[in-house]
Amino acid sequence: LSTYPNAYSNKAPVGINFSTASQGANPNGIAWDGNFFWVLFRQSGGNLFKYNSSGVYQGASIGMSNWGTDVKGVVWDGTNFTYIGGTYMSKYTAAGNYTGLYSNIASQTTSARGMAWDGTYYYVVEHGGSRNVFKYNSSMVYQSVAFSVNSETTDPRAITWDGTYFWVTSSTSNNKAFKYNSSGVYQNESFSLSDTYPEGIVSKGGGDSSLFVSGQTLDKVVEYKSANGVASVSNLGGQNYVRVA
Repeated sequence: LSTYPNAYSNKAPVGINFSTASQGANPNGIAWDGNFFWVLFRQSGGNLFKYNSSGVYQGASIGMSNWGTDVKGVVWDGTNFTYIGGTYMSKYTAAGNYTGLYSNIASQTTSARGMAWDGTYYYVVEHGGSRNVFKYNSSMVYQSVAFSVNSETTDPRAITWDGTYFWVTSSTSNNKAFKYNSSGVYQNESFSLSDTYPEGIVSKGGGDSSLFVSGQTLDKVVEYKSANGVASVSNLGGQNYVRVA
């Protein structure tokens, strides 16, 4: 037993679970502004719909008419909403007003899918190409290739930063979320997702270990919390073992 690492605390779909179907079909990205969730529906013209921390719709939305159906993901950076499309990043105020700030990222990727914010930098995951994660400063100026997720998935959809680790969702190829450290090194940890098209993922940060995933198959936002139980790691050949404490 001493040759095995400590079994990590896996995540399970428990906690809040709320439908977004009444507001629109096929939700994409999801953001957390410190008090509310904002769920993106690109097929509804790039609108963001507002939900409280329990998942109750607040009867409010923000329209981002400049984007239309091109927008794929969104983050809240503490001041603005920043949107990602296939080849663009753009900033809007908390009221949904276009700030005039945008960045053409076509030189890095034409298939930008999801975006994370770590308090200093944006991290953009591409769906195609080399499945890289690209790093941009707060002004959306390109910095570098941060890391690649190609070894774990050929179908990355979304990315978030939980204050310590990155998590990247994968679609129909394996329906999982994969964990990476701050340097982009895969931690040999993942957990299964309920939705086969997990288009958005967000962490509240601040030590909250829950992750919230928006998906197009279920038209829901599902919370995943740490749960003791059977875990596995790829560098042990996929053997299962049990976390008991």
